[in-house]
Amino acid sequence: MTDKVEIVQAEIVDKDDKQNKNNGIIEVKRIYDELAEDAKRIIAWKTPPEFIKDRPGRGGIVFKYVDVGFMELMLNNMYNHRWSFEVVSSEIIDNKRSDGLDGKHIVVLGKLKIYNSDGNETCYMQYGSKDVSYKTIVKKDPNDSKKFSNERTNEMVDVADDFKAAASDSLKKCASLTGIAFDMYHPETREALIKMSESNKKDKEEKNKEDKKNGKKGSKWKSGSY
Repeated sequence: MTDKVEIVQAEIVDKDDKQNKNNGIIEVKRIYDELAEDAKRIIAWKTPPEFIKDRPGRGGIVFKYVDVGFMELMLNNMYNHRWSFEVVSSEIIDNKRSDGLDGKHIVVLGKLKIYNSDGNETCYMQYGSKDVSYKTIVKKDPNDSKKFSNERTNEMVDVADDFKAAASDSLKKCASLTGIAFDMYHPETREALIKMSESNKKDKEEKNKEDKKNGKKGSKWKSGSY
């Protein structure tokens, strides 16, 4: 499904003049028609707001996300527990900070496998990451006994927890490739595809009306038949 979405975007961008733009619209409709029905349902489905959380990001930007428990719940419901996940590789990247403190960063490559009823599998791979957490100590201000400050150390809190968090991040990104939380991660693409769906439905209705008006039996609309 992800490949098809990328094709949709590419077709629109590459069409400049009016004729090419019309051809691009026809191509988008063809791609949408070819999406599996379950993929269309995933695109149309909206993530319940109670599962969406906010987290601060770099530059003061607030990012929306869902936790790994929601992704696992959706995978279980959508694929009847027929899925597995493994960490293919992992590494710790050592980045020294300007203040001389350690700034280690964990990166993992994970693989999600979805199994159908015949035992065949589809694989999705994505990277996940997590900054290593370090312990802090509380220091008293020597000039004011009522003032305290937190000073970061180079002692890691629990690197195993950081690896698990990076793996969870990888799993979430893999699961998003199947269409879960598509509305949150790709809102503009989802909106465009829904508009195409509504346009396709309208075109079919108008075509059937025209056929009935001309005394023909209602026929199924096919993309590219303009």
